[in-house]
Amino acid sequence: TSYSAEVEQNITSDIYTSLTYFENTIDNLIIAIGNPQRYENVTKTNTKGVEATLGWRLTEQAAQLNFSLGYQEPKDLSSGEWLVKRPLRTASLKVRKDFNKSGFGVEMIHNGDRRDKSGSASYSTIGSYSLVNLVVDYKPTEPVTLFSRLQNIFNQRYESSYSFYNEGLSATA
Repeated sequence: TSYSAEVEQNITSDIYTSLTYFENTIDNLIIAIGNPQRYENVTKTNTKGVEATLGWRLTEQAAQLNFSLGYQEPKDLSSGEWLVKRPLRTASLKVRKDFNKSGFGVEMIHNGDRRDKSGSASYSTIGSYSLVNLVVDYKPTEPVTLFSRLQNIFNQRYESSYSFYNEGLSATA
């Protein structure tokens, strides 16, 4: 069950803000923990949080800039503990420039510290990480858009899960 409420406000014709509250409740969530991974059932979870965004439309330049900060509290309602692998704090900065039939974007994404279980029953903290991604699209005709995304362009080595390092630079087209 998910709920969200958002309030948007134009500060000027080009600058806007939004504040979003969200809540998500899940019964019988299956989570993977440790390395090697094993699966556990969490009877009931609840995640609630807020995200604030400040945006700037550069109309004459056909560009847009968005800055967002997020905070969430992902909890196991049975034990009262934080859920594993979920950051409490996030941030992003996204810039996009549009041209005649194409567009180009840069995303800087930050995920804060997260909890996870090691191979034993003990919890540990996984460090925060930041990534930079590039997005390019081209629309040769109305029903067709070609899209490419470069993820983690600086090839950062980071853990999304205890002792599991994510792939470095990757491309999608």
